[in-house]
Amino acid sequence: MLRDVGALVLAAGRPQEARDLAAQVRADPDLLDDPSRVHELERSVYGCSVPRASAYLLGLWGFSDRVVHTLAGQPVLPGDAGASDGELAVGFVHQRAVRPEVPVSPAAIGPLTPERAQRWNAACDEILWRTSEDGDA
Repeated sequence: MLRDVGALVLAAGRPQEARDLAAQVRADPDLLDDPSRVHELERSVYGCSVPRASAYLLGLWGFSDRVVHTLAGQPVLPGDAGASDGELAVGFVHQRAVRPEVPVSPAAIGPLTPERAQRWNAACDEILWRTSEDGDA
């Protein structure tokens, strides 16, 4: 949730741009599977990415440097060899939250190893399956 708090502020301050962004995503739902495309689209529409706006706001609001820097490092893109475990985890969780039914590909999140992606996807699937079995979903 903290990763996307900036989206609320950007949409409130630039409603037409937010509508344009939403229309582009509706026109190409597969866009959500590619964090680098979403990042570039947000930058072209707003002039900054949603996670960067979120990091800025959280910094103003007194959140810890670790949280602010982790959010500012989003999205973790392929080639981001210096990404922290926290940055990888936030990127992974965001992808599963956006498209819960689609396992995250290791190639989509920076230096996420195939083994880690498999473990994290399995853990998410277990939680999603258990939740739906319990009737809570």
